[in-house]
Amino acid sequence: MKSAAVLAVESANRTRHIAPPSNGLIIGSSKNSGLCLQDDRVLPEHARLYKDPFGRWVIESIHKTVPINVNGTVGNTFSVQAGDRIRIGESTIRILDKPDASIIPNAVISTPVKLAQYSEPQTLVNESDCYVEFSRNRLEELDRVAECLAKLTDAQSLYPDVCDHLSEPADTVALIVKVPKAATVSVENSRVLCQRGKLVQPYQAETTPNPHGLQNIHLSKTVLEAVREKRVAFMATSALDRDASEDVRLSFIGDMSPRMVLAAPIAETPTGIDMLYIDQPTLTFRSDALGFFAVVARMISLSRKSLIMAEYKAERTALNKQLNTALEIQSNLMPKNLKLFDEVQVALYYKPAGWVGGDYCDLFRSSDGRLMFAVGDVSGKGMPAAMIMANLHSMIRSMLLFSTTPTQIVEKMNTMLCDTLLDGMFITLILGFLDPHTGTVEYVNAGHELPLKISSAGNVDVLGCPVNMPLGILPNKFITQTVALAPGDGLFIFSDGITDTFSPDNEKYGYDRLLDAVTTRAGGTCQNIADNVVSSMLDFRAYLPAGDDTTLIALKWKTLQ
Repeated sequence: MKSAAVLAVESANRTRHIAPPSNGLIIGSSKNSGLCLQDDRVLPEHARLYKDPFGRWVIESIHKTVPINVNGTVGNTFSVQAGDRIRIGESTIRILDKPDASIIPNAVISTPVKLAQYSEPQTLVNESDCYVEFSRNRLEELDRVAECLAKLTDAQSLYPDVCDHLSEPADTVALIVKVPKAATVSVENSRVLCQRGKLVQPYQAETTPNPHGLQNIHLSKTVLEAVREKRVAFMATSALDRDASEDVRLSFIGDMSPRMVLAAPIAETPTGIDMLYIDQPTLTFRSDALGFFAVVARMISLSRKSLIMAEYKAERTALNKQLNTALEIQSNLMPKNLKLFDEVQVALYYKPAGWVGGDYCDLFRSSDGRLMFAVGDVSGKGMPAAMIMANLHSMIRSMLLFSTTPTQIVEKMNTMLCDTLLDGMFITLILGFLDPHTGTVEYVNAGHELPLKISSAGNVDVLGCPVNMPLGILPNKFITQTVALAPGDGLFIFSDGITDTFSPDNEKYGYDRLLDAVTTRAGGTCQNIADNVVSSMLDFRAYLPAGDDTTLIALKWKTLQ
C-alpha cells in the first residue's frame, strides 16, 4: 500500500505542515535545509529523513555524536511511521501518513453502470440547502450505523456491510459507485463496486441475475454529476403528480411508484470518487432525509480512513519486524572475532545503505591454519541483494570444508551462481588466504575493486590488476594472484560504496582520496586506518544519505615477538 505524507512540525507554539520530497530532506538550522529549525541546539545539517527501498520513512542522525530522540528513545537511526514523535531541539516532528488505497471491489458484483438520461427530476437539492435537527429515532438510527461500523475489522468488509445495513428497509437499494474525479460521468468510466437491496417486486430484466437479485442497473446521471462537481451529498425525487412512466425514470427500479435517490462522496482515490448511492420509494421521505444521509456518508468516510490507516500501520509494523529480524540475521553473519591469529591485526567496517545490504565480508580460520578473508558486493541493494549475500556466506563457509585454495572455491561458487542468479545480477568478490607464519597471501579478485597494499614504511599502492570477471555471469576459470607481505605490511580491501560516494557538489570520492586517507594513517593500527577512511568519506558526503553499501577490511601481518 503506497502513501503520501505530510510532516507536522510543532515549535515555538505553532504548527506548520510541509510535504517532504520523494527523495527525502535534510533537517537542520541552515536556511538551505529542506526543513529549517531555528534553534541554537540544532546543527546546520542535523538529520536526514528519507524513504528506504521498502517504502518506510527513516530518520538518521548526520553526526553520530548527536543522536535523535524518537518516542523517548535515543539513537542514530530509526524507522518511523505515522504518529511517531521525533524530537530535535525544541521541535517535535510527526509524520502524517495518508495511504493512497482504494477498496477493491468484489469481482463477482462489480457491474458496469447504466445511466438514466431522461427528463430532469423535479427536485434536486444538496446538503448545504437544508438545515435539520434529528429526532430521537434518527439518533438511534445513527447509533445503529455506528455499531455496524464499529464491528468492522478490515477495509474490504466496509462497503458490503454498509450496503447490507442501509438496504434493510423494503424496496431500498444501497450501492457504492465509483465515478471519475474530473471527466463527465459516463458508462465507460463508472462502475458499481457493491450493491445490496431487498425488493418486494424486483424488476425483471434480460440480463443474468447477480447474487443479490439486482439486475440491469440504471443510475441517475444528473445526481452523480452533481455530487462529482460539488463533492457534497445530493437528493433527487420524482414528482408524485406526474405520469408514472416519467416518475420511474429517475430510478432503476421497475415498479410504478415514484422514487427518491440520495448520493454522497465517501472518498477520493487515485482511480476516482467512491460514492454512496441510495434508491428508495419517495413515500419513505422525511424532511431530515438528506441531512441524515450526509451524516451517514461522513461516518462511512471516516470509518474507511480509520480502517485503511489501521491496515497500513499493521503492514508497516509487520514489515518493520521482518526487516529488523533480517538486520539481526545479517549482523550475525558479520565476523565477531577479529583476533583469530596473534600474528594478524584486523579492523572491519560494514554499513548497508538501507536496512539490510548486499555487501559481504568475512574472516575465518581455515582447516590448514590460514586466515581466509573475503569482501564481496552483490549487484543491487536492499532485500534481494541481502538474500544473495546470506547465500554467499553459506556457500563459502561450506566450501572451506573441502577446498583450501581460492581458485577452487571461486570456480565452484561461480558454477552454482550462474545457475541460480537472476539475469543481470552478478557478484564481485575478493577471496584470499593469508599464511600467518610466512605472510604469503593468495587471492582471487573476481571483478572487484583493486585492493591496496600498505608497506611497513607507510607507502600505499594499488595491488594487482583486473584479470577475472565477476561471479554469476559465465562459467569460467579464475586466476590466483600472490603477494608476499613483509612484517608490518598490510592490505586494505573495500567495496565501491567508498570510492563511489558523492559530495553535495556531485564530486566522486574516488581512489585518490581513498589513497590519501589510508596513507595518512598507514603507520598506525588497522583500526586507525579504518576510522580515518570512514571519517574522511562521511565528511566528504556531508549531509547526503549513503548511495551504496560500505564495507572495508584492513589487516596487517607481523611476526611473533
